[in-house]
Amino acid sequence: MIVLVDAKRLKDKDSFHQYFKEKLSIKGYYGNNLDSMWDAISGFHRELSIYIYDFEEMKDEKESYRNKVIETLQELETEYDNIKCKIIKISKKKKGKGYGNSKIKVNNGY
Repeated sequence: MIVLVDAKRLKDKDSFHQYFKEKLSIKGYYGNNLDSMWDAISGFHRELSIYIYDFEEMKDEKESYRNKVIETLQELETEYDNIKCKIIKISKKKKGKGYGNSKIKVNNGY
């Protein structure tokens, strides 16, 4: 499963967890915290690749919930072979040119 996550949605705890629950199609109870996120992700038995985009746009922001989410995802990636998390940059063509040839750059570091 491939999940694209907008880094701008990582700032606020409550809105992030609702967004993340929808992105992963989590059914049933989800506690809207990092422990629940850990439990939901670690329960995946198939490949799970999480790509976080627009991270650069938030680079200069003060400490936010985003950093805690990223740290938790890094720990999950270390603990489980089937989980991958990468920060990517999506380069879009200029307005009016379409997005058919968008480029994606993967940043292996956080």
